[in-house]
Amino acid sequence: MEKKLFILILISLLSPFQANAGYQDHRNRNLDSLEAILKTNPGPEILYPTLEQLASGCLQTDPHYTSILAHRLVSECPPLKYLLLAADGAVLLSNHYRGQGQHDSSLFYAVRAYEFLEQARREGYEPQERDSLALDNAYSRICGTLGNAYVMQEEFDTAIDYYKKALTVFEEHHWKESTSLLYGNLGYLYDEIKDYKKAEESYLKSIAVARETKDSLILARAQLSLGQFYVARGKYNRALAFVTTADAYYSKHEDEEFMGRIEVLDALSAVNRNQARLFRTLTFSALITILLLIALFFLLRKLRIEKKALADTESVFEETLQEIPNPPSGDSGIKLNERERDIIRMLSEGMDSAQIADKLFLSKETVKWYRKRLLAKFGVSTSAAVVSEAIRRGIIQN
Repeated sequence: MEKKLFILILISLLSPFQANAGYQDHRNRNLDSLEAILKTNPGPEILYPTLEQLASGCLQTDPHYTSILAHRLVSECPPLKYLLLAADGAVLLSNHYRGQGQHDSSLFYAVRAYEFLEQARREGYEPQERDSLALDNAYSRICGTLGNAYVMQEEFDTAIDYYKKALTVFEEHHWKESTSLLYGNLGYLYDEIKDYKKAEESYLKSIAVARETKDSLILARAQLSLGQFYVARGKYNRALAFVTTADAYYSKHEDEEFMGRIEVLDALSAVNRNQARLFRTLTFSALITILLLIALFFLLRKLRIEKKALADTESVFEETLQEIPNPPSGDSGIKLNERERDIIRMLSEGMDSAQIADKLFLSKETVKWYRKRLLAKFGVSTSAAVVSEAIRRGIIQN
């Protein structure tokens, strides 16, 4: 969850107090000027808005000072009916305590902020903020803060409900930057509750809206989030395109966005590890396939040889059976086929059964059958005698 907090906290740091920009980044405020205003002992109508701006500006640089100022807003503004400023103070305290890891206190002040808003709707609020935009700003920011608080409590369904409420305001006022960020948060939460279809849809929507903002950082963040989602799902090919695109931004702004750069490198490492693993698997599979093909080739060759040997053996038996009724009587009675003559000739050259089998493409057993037949036909007991008789009878030349 820590890796995703960067996005969640952005919603708290950016506050939609300007209609054309959505959440405003308070880090660019001139804090010295605000402190100077406080030293003039201004009236409530200037004091408390200044306290709110100063507290917002110090949230990142001096969170303890922010908490002191925010507590003043929460305690001093309600009696004066500065309810939206009190709600702002409660939001700042919620963010502060969330940053300190005090999640129960963070949720408590987020709820308090919502209560101040409801009271403002019922009773009215400070005259300088009597417009619907101010209420919408406060409502969306408080809903975002409540969503953040419930995320830390791991009550994701409740967090989704509050994010959707804030999203309605963002889309109504066309606050594209905030809308993109919030769709990214929804994608993260849907991922957490294992609704992967809605998670993917939310991430894609975040990217689509980010493209409309022309803000490179927001677009890079949206692309990285979807890339990380695909990495977690094992869809590395899809992830690569989004992570690589995000890296094009973060690699150029490594000093300012070093945490984002780290996330990009982690995602790219996961993709590269998978590609290396896939390459090893494919290489091993190819090797196994080649070995299996070689084994299959020799098996088929052996089967063909054995089949041929079996056919030759059957032929020898058939020839033998045909010749048994007519035993040889004298020289003219010996009938030899071409293969038998070849075998006698090879025997005369000193070849053994294995060599003869190799030459004639027969099995060794088939050659042995032929040699036994020759012994029977010539009426002798050795192959040497067969050769001698064949020479004597002029069957082969000496």
